[in-house]
This record gives sequence, structure tokens and C-alpha cells, in this order.
Amino acid sequence: MEGDTISDTTDQAPVHWFQQQFGYRFVTPTLLDQALRHRSIQPCEEGMPHNERLEFLGDAVLELIISALLFQRFPSAMEGTLSHWRAALVNSHVLSRLGQQAGLGGYLQLGKGEDQSGGRYKDSILGNSFEALIGAVFLDGGYKAARTLVERLFVTQLDQIGLQQRARDYKSLLQEQLQARGQKLPSYRIVEVSGAPHQRHFVVECLIDEMVCGTGQGRSRRAAEQQAAHAALQRDSS
Repeated sequence: MEGDTISDTTDQAPVHWFQQQFGYRFVTPTLLDQALRHRSIQPCEEGMPHNERLEFLGDAVLELIISALLFQRFPSAMEGTLSHWRAALVNSHVLSRLGQQAGLGGYLQLGKGEDQSGGRYKDSILGNSFEALIGAVFLDGGYKAARTLVERLFVTQLDQIGLQQRARDYKSLLQEQLQARGQKLPSYRIVEVSGAPHQRHFVVECLIDEMVCGTGQGRSRRAAEQQAAHAALQRDSS
């Protein structure tokens, strides 16, 4: 019968498992129980809902927290870039992988049919259930608890974005930002060259709309231009 409950296949109680894997202990364990109950289980009575409402809430909470973390970590990133990064972090593939790593599938409450068809390993079910868990933590401990959990879970992905961002050259980043705003592309002007031929020192200005927006120095013209573009980006974000 589809509505029959499949017990979890682990030795730990769900609340102990969640505390061990995610570092959070529920004040109201029934919220965790609901987050783990898939819709393939038909409620036997009132007060035993499945996790779709918590999934709805968790999706919104997760997007808000990831948006806030990206906004604060990358002050010079444009809206389109932030949206792209958020979509790369908040999707069923990433969420299901996080769920798999924590052993979430073993604690899901599924109907027999869904369980027998491999529901514990489906990306969609694991991802949706992961969002339900975020919603449950939000209701149980508030925004601060949910943010602490999300930041811990996504620290590796956020750090990778930071490394990729720093690896990109500043001239390209500045050009992308100006193009997104419909502004003219920057130009670069050498204002000073000094030193012996084998030890040149360049000073370059970055101009946007004929206005000096950053100055850079370096052992080559390219290096000085990069520093000037960086200065312009920092000025733009301040």
C-alpha cells in the first residue's frame, strides 16, 4: 500500500543524526520529523503533514541567505553575476549532493512505492527534502540559526567562487560592469615611465567617460593597467 511508512534504515534517531551532521539540535523535533516525511506518505490523521510546505519555506529562506552571503562577500559583483552564482549554488543537483553526503536518504519517510523505485537516491526528492530541512531550522531557531547552518554547508562553494573571482583579471571585470550599465568602455593612459630599460616603472590612469577613476603602477604597462582597473572597481563599490 502506497501510504505505508518505511522506517529509516539507520541506527541513530533523526534528531541525533541531524545534530551530528549539521551541528543543530531541534527544540521542536516534530519539525524535523515533518521535514523528512515525503508526500508519498498519505497523512493518517491531522497533525501529520508531509514536507511540501516546509520545502516551500526552505526554498525562499535558502535563496535569501545565499543572496545575502554573496552580496556581502562580493561587493563589486553586478546583479547579473550574483544571480548566476546563486543559481549555481541553489539547485537540486547541489542540494541533493549535500543531502547524500549527510546520509539524508536513510532518514526519509517514504511510501512503499516511492521507496522501492529508489526514491531515497533521487536528486529531486533529496533536494526538496534538503530545502524542507532548512525551512524546519528556520521555524525552530529563526533566521540566525538557518544562516549559520547554510553558511557552514556552503562554505566550500562560496570560497571557490571567491578564488575564481580573484583569478580573473580586473580589466575584464571592469569592462563587464560598464557594459552591463550601458556605459562606454574604459581607456588607459600612461602618465609616467621611469627607470632603466630593464627596470621600467609604469604609472597608468584608468579613464571612464574621460574621467580618471583609478591609477595603477607596475613593472609593465599591462601590470599597471590591471592595478588601475582594480582601483576603479574599488572606487565603484565604495
